[in-house]
Amino acid sequence: MVFAAGGFKVRLYDIAQQQLTTALENIRKQMKELEESGFLKGTLSAEKQLALISICTDLKAAVEGATFIQVSKCLTTPSKQRKMKNCLL
Repeated sequence: MVFAAGGFKVRLYDIAQQQLTTALENIRKQMKELEESGFLKGTLSAEKQLALISICTDLKAAVEGATFIQVSKCLTTPSKQRKMKNCLL
């Protein structure tokens, strides 16, 4: 959301299409709420920011032409949560 607020094109990548669809729905909801409350970052409307965000299940296509790549870990399983906890200790 921060990169879209700055006017950058954003590609969300995951191997699971449903994860991407859910993420985009959540982003849309959050942006609309932020816009309605006057707290949306950037000068672009929520719709214009959302137009900058796309989803992709192919990693090669996701990073093609990218100037910055951010990797975020998802902590949805107990195993991933333990791994993250161990990294922070």
